[in-house]
Amino acid sequence: MSKTLELQSTLTPTQHCLRYSMPYRIGGYYMSFSTVHKIMEALKIPNLHDCEDNMLEFPINYWLCEQNKMDVLAAYIEWDDQPGMMLVSSFKWVENGLPDSGDLKEGELDEAIAKKWLIDEADVKPEELKWITLVDDQRITLNGIRPIQVVIVKPKKTAAEIIAELEEEVRQKLLSDI
Repeated sequence: MSKTLELQSTLTPTQHCLRYSMPYRIGGYYMSFSTVHKIMEALKIPNLHDCEDNMLEFPINYWLCEQNKMDVLAAYIEWDDQPGMMLVSSFKWVENGLPDSGDLKEGELDEAIAKKWLIDEADVKPEELKWITLVDDQRITLNGIRPIQVVIVKPKKTAAEIIAELEEEVRQKLLSDI
């Protein structure tokens, strides 16, 4: 047995998931950030903290929780080397150490809870949504398969301001010791 296999076999399932990938195959709709912005505007999803595109999953998931829409999960993803958002609607548990049985197929439930909703409520064109499926090696499901309300707290001072204050404090201390 190779050292790599020996190491992997000594990991608990939780350690394996954190080190390698989550034990889910996920399926959902990938979209560009221009589509994400369109959805946020149409559904009046606030971006209270002026999140950059790669952080928009947080205000979207917060809004999903407020709307009690717990059947989808928003996640930043890069697909075909293009950054965007995935609205995950299907989850399949893959037992630790067992081979993955393959792609999830887009089903009627996915269309009902995600695609139709986006088309009807946010005026998204079907061609703006691409069904994708992958093993979650990006830790999308690290906090579970339902959206959670994460509150983003931005510091009142920049890192440079904090460093300048600390430097001044040290300078004053050194001068007082003379």
